[in-house]
Amino acid sequence: MPDKDPIKAINKHKYKKVAEILRNWDPIGVYKTEPKAPEGEYDLCIAPVIRSLEANPTEEEMAEKLIIIAKEYLGIEPDPNSNVRTAKELITFWKGFKK
Repeated sequence: MPDKDPIKAINKHKYKKVAEILRNWDPIGVYKTEPKAPEGEYDLCIAPVIRSLEANPTEEEMAEKLIIIAKEYLGIEPDPNSNVRTAKELITFWKGFKK
């Protein structure tokens, strides 16, 4: 039976780009205060973000999903403005990669 975990099936480029976008989002602010912080700070958020992107959400839906992910996985409520920017960047990347 094949594994349905998107992280195991996804192309490394997709995974790395989503990780980079999440680091730039930086809802905790770890990279703003500690520029040399480990790159994997938001790795636990990558799988739920990818699952959300696979459902082809609108920018608004993705921004809402980022709030849910931040609450569930990071225990915080991020800045809504940064969620919108990040959602747009994620969707733009995802649509471009699927072509």
